[in-house]
Amino acid sequence: MMIYLSFISLPHLLYIDPGTGGLLIQMLLAFGLAVLLYLKKIIRWVKVLFGYKKEQIDNDEKTK
Repeated sequence: MMIYLSFISLPHLLYIDPGTGGLLIQMLLAFGLAVLLYLKKIIRWVKVLFGYKKEQIDNDEKTK
């Protein structure tokens, strides 16, 4: 009986209020920006590793 009841399709009334929608959008944007910054750091590391871009040396290290 439980298996039969689990396959019955009932109408689902779904409502997302503006506060929840705004929170979801904010979370998605924050996640996307975090991924972009992380990928930027990895790409910079790979460029330095293969010599495409030299690491910037601070002025303090140049004077030593």
